[in-house]
Amino acid sequence: MNASLPKITIAILFSVLITIFEPFILEKFYTPQKFNSNIEIKTNLPMTVYINGINKGNSPEEVNNIAPGNNQISLYYSGERVFNKDILTEVSSPKTFIQWTTSTNKKSYGYIIYYKKSATSQEIVNLSSDINSSFVLDNTNTFYGESLLKILQPGLHKVSINSNSINIAYINFQIVKGYNTYIQII
Repeated sequence: MNASLPKITIAILFSVLITIFEPFILEKFYTPQKFNSNIEIKTNLPMTVYINGINKGNSPEEVNNIAPGNNQISLYYSGERVFNKDILTEVSSPKTFIQWTTSTNKKSYGYIIYYKKSATSQEIVNLSSDINSSFVLDNTNTFYGESLLKILQPGLHKVSINSNSINIAYINFQIVKGYNTYIQII
């Protein structure tokens, strides 16, 4: 019996397997990843939503498969732009959430929650406000000023934002492992 026959058989078998599975391997390693970033917009006022200058309809609105990178989000109320911000979206990042609420004194406020990959092994929440306010974090700690940076454990947390003794927003938010959480009051 020829000693090279098993080697030839293995080579042919290997060649057949490569021919069969090559398209799957190429698709897996060389096909660009599909976008799967999401932005959810909820308002209690009728607002028109624009993403990168394209009208996406009226709120509430959830827009899926947002391109990674900076995306310009604009909200219009009665024809007037009340929100305009470039928001960084990352592939596979948690959902970006925009909430718009009406407060007292005929002023309206909104907040945005978005995520960026953490460069460290600790997850940080970055709370910031365009107005002077106080933050009550997890019903225990009160912080004053226009911003707060705090390391938190992954899981569900809550923050209450107050200005001039008026509660502007009460926000439940998620700290996701591997991501920093950004909450901005606008």
